[in-house]
Amino acid sequence: GVRALFDIVTNKRLPCVIETPRQEAYMGRVALSLPERIARMPRGTLAWRLREWLDVGAKVDVGALKQPTLVVFGDEDNTLPSEREAARVVALLTKARAVRVPGAGHAATLGSRIDLRAEVAAFFGAEP
Repeated sequence: GVRALFDIVTNKRLPCVIETPRQEAYMGRVALSLPERIARMPRGTLAWRLREWLDVGAKVDVGALKQPTLVVFGDEDNTLPSEREAARVVALLTKARAVRVPGAGHAATLGSRIDLRAEVAAFFGAEP
């Protein structure tokens, strides 16, 4: 409510998209409905989305990144094998650390289960 808004405005925390278990459950239902949505999607649209994701989005040479990287994942991600992928990405980078968000799904950074601002500040050695 008002306190959360005050904390956001005064830079004490980042805004959350998912604040309640009900909102998190809704996001989970949306993710679980993806196979049905894909089945009804026009083939041309699906082909375009897959092409963009595979040809453009997935062609990042992660090992070439030199910037410090904080990899955040939910330990209950049923969409992707996030824990395994986080470990793979951290192993490829020279300056990286993984942060597990207990009880979070695929959208681990959207909820209130993690103080992302504090994690980023701690990783970069700054005051939160």
